[in-house]
Amino acid sequence: RRVLFRSWQVDSTLGNNSTGIGSLLAPYKTISIAVSRATTNDTIQIKKGTYSENITITGKVLSLISIDGPSRTILQPLLQSPIFQFTNAGASYVKGLTLTNASSTTAGSVYNGFGTSSPTIESCIIRNSGGSGGAIHCNGGALKMYNCLVYNNNPNTFFEGSTGGLNVYHCTFVNNSNHFYNSGTNNIVPNFKNCIIWRSTNIVYSGSISVENSIIKGGFPGTNTNLDVSPSFVDSANNNFRSEEHTSEL
Repeated sequence: RRVLFRSWQVDSTLGNNSTGIGSLLAPYKTISIAVSRATTNDTIQIKKGTYSENITITGKVLSLISIDGPSRTILQPLLQSPIFQFTNAGASYVKGLTLTNASSTTAGSVYNGFGTSSPTIESCIIRNSGGSGGAIHCNGGALKMYNCLVYNNNPNTFFEGSTGGLNVYHCTFVNNSNHFYNSGTNNIVPNFKNCIIWRSTNIVYSGSISVENSIIKGGFPGTNTNLDVSPSFVDSANNNFRSEEHTSEL
């Protein structure tokens, strides 16, 4: 028997949580309502706008995808808790959002919590956020990031590793303060490949990490596949961190 998965629509301007049904003509106003109504393998399509919410995905696999891209689809926390929290959320998927103004008193932007969660964050922007216990905290499962732009954040550490895995590919990290990665164990080795990890001072981390084919401030010991050379951005003063040679990024 064929199984049909539903696509839910969210629009911060035209949506209505009371009369809406999550359809194209009658969308919801908030992402949280769509998440609560959706079932495993459903997709939530998000129109442009600024959403003040904390999104918790528990016990189901969902895809949350921006229609209009990260520069026009902004998500900031309503409460002093992570913007995204995943628990037993399987291979959930988030694409095309900006996460900003995350809390400085908790794991700020993303918390991959206990259980079997292996979410993917793709083509997102994470900027101007804090975090105590990491802007992104991995505490179970495995988190993957692809083609994301991360800049002007000031958490105690950007990545915090307790348990679980972390794989980061084709991402740009610029002008983020304090530790880049922190873990109390060497049993967790996050992988960074084809990334730019840059700021005015050398990158600081604790625990073990793997960095390959990347540009990293201060270099990285034990490999000759990385460069310690200032990247050429189009206009870093105005937060345009596209490479002058490759301008098809976010």
